[in-house]
Amino acid sequence: MSRHAVTLTVLGTAVLFVAGGLAGDEPTSQPAAPTTQPATQPARPPRPPPRMEPVREEDVLAVLQSRLPMRYERLMKLKDSDSKRYAFYLDRMKEWYEDWRRMPPPIQDADIAGQLLRVKVWQILEKLRQQPPAEDRQKLEKELADAVTQQFDIEGTLLEHRLKVLEEDLDRVRSQLQERVAQRDAMIKGRIDWLLRASTQPARWERRGPPPPPEQPD
Repeated sequence: MSRHAVTLTVLGTAVLFVAGGLAGDEPTSQPAAPTTQPATQPARPPRPPPRMEPVREEDVLAVLQSRLPMRYERLMKLKDSDSKRYAFYLDRMKEWYEDWRRMPPPIQDADIAGQLLRVKVWQILEKLRQQPPAEDRQKLEKELADAVTQQFDIEGTLLEHRLKVLEEDLDRVRSQLQERVAQRDAMIKGRIDWLLRASTQPARWERRGPPPPPEQPD
């Protein structure tokens, strides 16, 4: 969908791939269709992922409550105290969720882990700012190094996923372009035929009937 805070952090977003279609059985009395296409006929481009339902506030809050409770609590406090800021941050979370829900589950988990690590890094830095004793500081620095290392590796996982999605989009566009070049004349004729047929039918608003007359003042 990023927009993501973790586009290094929240790449986001999602990818619930559902594609396919229904094909009728060939009648047994008909000759079998050729198994190969002519050299000039490119393969049909892969179908894009289907459109998702609009993002709902309750879905976003449910995921935040179960996966990112600190962010959920922050939003709930804003909801009670500052409705404008709540709406602003909720819109940002909707953008994140739009991408996140399209991701396969392992990438969703990596995205969440990356966000939790960002919080952990911030918490460690807050403790270091308090100038702890040398022994405690050494432990905190070790925790910081471990967290940053994990965070870096997760960012790499998310970037690999983003690259895969972009490559799939590129393959789809390339296939569509090849098909248009190979079938240019037939596709133009088909479009013209469709428009000519449509020109003999009433327009949509005509099929629905004319709009109601404006109300007259009393």
